[in-house]
Amino acid sequence: MSPRPAPTRYDPTAMRILDAAAELIDASLSEASGDLPARLRSIHFPAALDWIRIEDITRVLSGYQPAISKKAIVNRWGSKEELVHDAALHCILYRDQPAGGTPDATPEFLVAVATSAGLARAITVTADTIMGNLVSSPRSFLLMHLAPMLPRHPEIQRQIAEDGLRIQREWSQGYQQLMMAYGIVLRPEWTMERLALAVQLLLDGHLLRTRIDPYLIETARWESSSVFATAVVTLIVGAIDHDRSGLTAADYLDSVTSASGRPITDSRS
Repeated sequence: MSPRPAPTRYDPTAMRILDAAAELIDASLSEASGDLPARLRSIHFPAALDWIRIEDITRVLSGYQPAISKKAIVNRWGSKEELVHDAALHCILYRDQPAGGTPDATPEFLVAVATSAGLARAITVTADTIMGNLVSSPRSFLLMHLAPMLPRHPEIQRQIAEDGLRIQREWSQGYQQLMMAYGIVLRPEWTMERLALAVQLLLDGHLLRTRIDPYLIETARWESSSVFATAVVTLIVGAIDHDRSGLTAADYLDSVTSASGRPITDSRS
């Protein structure tokens, strides 16, 4: 009888094990909360923060003056779940930094630079400053860990969404001020609020990609501008109805590419 093959991480049994693990991962990221494995049902706070222990927080507090004891924590939060719930919001909403952000990453800064150096320069500098601040702050990436499971934590989801709307309103007002100053008219499908949301979507995607492939992001720079800043400028250019045609961006694209009745080709090819 020939010897049984040595087990590997790639044999059929290994694949079944990995399939089972994948089922658990899918369940942990699912919006549904009904048929969950027992381990997941026992976690009542964002699972991405399951590693936090009260003892860890107590150890950090030992360096505070005056000292704060574990009893002080227990007296305020009846369970670890309640503490982690509040800590996640405290961190994501930057409640420990009431001023929020930095002076060179605000709608007011955008308007000031536009007044002195032009709109394109203002957008580029502000976009790169915001992204630089976010990438350098570890907590910027916390929401990426929590987002897939937020539907199971509606109160956290609600407060984060409300804060996002507040930020978008602030930027919408900044964009509105600039558009009026420059006499800019947006295409029919765009409002200031929708434009602010689109910039936020670009920001979220760029921030995530910096952790996946930072080298790719760095090498995608054009001269001194990041791909994020370039994308924001391009987005705003596309949203502007520069010739007052009243066309949507899609209709305008069709009008300039179908003028000859066929796709435009390079005559040199």
